[in-house]
Amino acid sequence: MIVGAGTIYDAPTAALYVAYGANFVVGPVFNAEVARFCNRRKIPYMPGCGSATEISVAEEVRRRDRQGLPR
Repeated sequence: MIVGAGTIYDAPTAALYVAYGANFVVGPVFNAEVARFCNRRKIPYMPGCGSATEISVAEEVRRRDRQGLPR
């Protein structure tokens, strides 16, 4: 069975549900801390991005995390 956690606003909450067995995380808005947490643990993260700016910020955070660039 695949189980996910939804309406996640912060990294500690994401960590809690991943510890309980969540296989993916869904958030109503993009949160860089949640993205970093999920990227480090290879957990799929699906944030709600409502504008081109939010999408751009999410992509930048992902790129920096993968390349090890400073935040």
